[in-house]
Amino acid sequence: MLRAIDAIFRHRAAQDGVALDGSEIRHVTARAGHAGLVELWPPAVPQAEEPADPMALPIVRNRLTEPRTKVALAIAATIGRWLETRELLEARGRPIRPGDVMVLVRPP
Repeated sequence: MLRAIDAIFRHRAAQDGVALDGSEIRHVTARAGHAGLVELWPPAVPQAEEPADPMALPIVRNRLTEPRTKVALAIAATIGRWLETRELLEARGRPIRPGDVMVLVRPP
């Protein structure tokens, strides 16, 4: 995962605001050889919450669920399910705890 992040930061545009002195961004793991899991989720897109009423006046707008809200709810549900079912963290031989999870999201 860290190699992938470093590859992204090799591009000047990704370094903007991060590498203030222009130096190379390189991450070093503190847990080399330990198990882990990376999940890449598809982007969320706006979607109508309820079907549009064909008889509604044109001034009535359809409510949309914001993509960032959808992603946040999906992440929370996934982590909640892991905690509720006591999903095993194989590297530690115990159930996952909230501090075991790192969520990286791209800003809007």
